[in-house]
Amino acid sequence: MLGESVLSPPVSPDMMSPMKKLLAIVVLAFILVSCSSKKESALENCADSQAANYKADMTYPGFFYRNLGGKDKEAEKLIKKANKLYKKITDQHSSLKRFQGLSFKSKEPRTYGDNVVLNLLSRARLPTATKSNVKLTPDLEQLDPSDPKVIKYRNEIMDQYEKKLNSIKLLEKQEDNLRILAADKYNRKKSYHLKKSSLKTKSQVPVYADWLEKCELQYNRTPDSFLLRWANK
Repeated sequence: MLGESVLSPPVSPDMMSPMKKLLAIVVLAFILVSCSSKKESALENCADSQAANYKADMTYPGFFYRNLGGKDKEAEKLIKKANKLYKKITDQHSSLKRFQGLSFKSKEPRTYGDNVVLNLLSRARLPTATKSNVKLTPDLEQLDPSDPKVIKYRNEIMDQYEKKLNSIKLLEKQEDNLRILAADKYNRKKSYHLKKSSLKTKSQVPVYADWLEKCELQYNRTPDSFLLRWANK
């Protein structure tokens, strides 16, 4: 009949099968991508929480944040000043060691048999910087230790030594303060640096890669609870 001729033929199960399979593949792919994205986000949030509690090291202030591409101009100026002081401190340390080696009496180096390393260290040890250990000039060696000339000379040597030592300590304190100020400036901007950096960029920094690895170990142990805690941060 005419009415029957225009009706669409029923779809057989065999015809639906490929369509269902395709749809199932699409849905599965979507789920996998969604889960992968959720896991990646959770791992990043977990590692970021470690980074947020990380304070820029005083010795190398801003090292972590500089590796993320962020530089603070004021902090960098402070670091440059600190580096110049460090060079000055190093030179003064060398000068102090030379003075100590020339001005104080050395004990006979202790021997350690055939141990070459310990013998070298023993010979390289600086003499003790004390008043009683001051090396006297030939003319003063002939005098009694209580002689005013001997006492005066020893006091002068100790004064020179202590001035050199105190100068180094003062410079070290100044250097420390500069690095503390620089580290503080970087720490204030840590949230900004973390948010603007991609996971790929952050993972290139060794310390961040370590945090990421620890977070992944946590995920592998308890994936469901890990995602509940970190996926929606």
